[in-house]
Amino acid sequence: MDLYVVAHPKFSSRYKYICEHLQSATKATPRFVGIVGADALRSCDHHQHRTDLTPGQIGCALSHVNAYREIVNGQVEKAVVVEDDAVLPPDFDSTVSAIMVHLREGEIISLHSPNLQQRQVSQHGALSIGRHRIFFPMEAATVRSALCYIIHKEAALRLLKANQNVKYLADDFSAFWEEGFVKHLRIASPQIVKVAGFESTIGYHGSAPRRIIARLVNKIPFMSRYLEGRRMHMRLLRDNNHVFVDQISQLEIGNKNYE
Repeated sequence: MDLYVVAHPKFSSRYKYICEHLQSATKATPRFVGIVGADALRSCDHHQHRTDLTPGQIGCALSHVNAYREIVNGQVEKAVVVEDDAVLPPDFDSTVSAIMVHLREGEIISLHSPNLQQRQVSQHGALSIGRHRIFFPMEAATVRSALCYIIHKEAALRLLKANQNVKYLADDFSAFWEEGFVKHLRIASPQIVKVAGFESTIGYHGSAPRRIIARLVNKIPFMSRYLEGRRMHMRLLRDNNHVFVDQISQLEIGNKNYE
């Protein structure tokens, strides 16, 4: 299994966590592809990337692009991309290997796609892998996270070309579908891969003062533990928002814009 890990030593606690976790969770040899957005911006023209994105968002997107580059350059047929706050299940290797057998050309299968609101998922063509199930959502917007996914080389090639100069967030699967970068999209439900309770490095807090305050609060031991538990609880609640329907999804039939 070819495993690419979005992690960088600069984010020391997350990097330490994922390195230790991978040692016990998988036999695959990880390839680390993490890029720090602030560092990348210092070495390029700021207008090279979308100017409304935070350095964290740009770094995340470039890290995934870095994974796509290695997949394409290494002529890897199928690969797994995982972020540094993923919690892999004990049967991760066997589950991923079994899913990969069914991966289609140009497809991405997300192993972690929580939803804030209820989303319809098609039962047609559902795939059972041991105790896990894989479904085609009715809409691409249901695919909500880049925490851990399996990707076919053709999708990696298209995303590499499209996002070397960052135009899309790493998890903007709705745009990937609309633009024809992927041919099929599937998700696991319930989630196969969970997320740890780390504070986001993306920079969703808006203004710089709010991001600074958030970092300071997270350094207070009891507040850090409380917020970590709260984040994990809220994230788990989002796993229950898939509504199963019998209609065939366009995401199964195939993207009309994919060429």
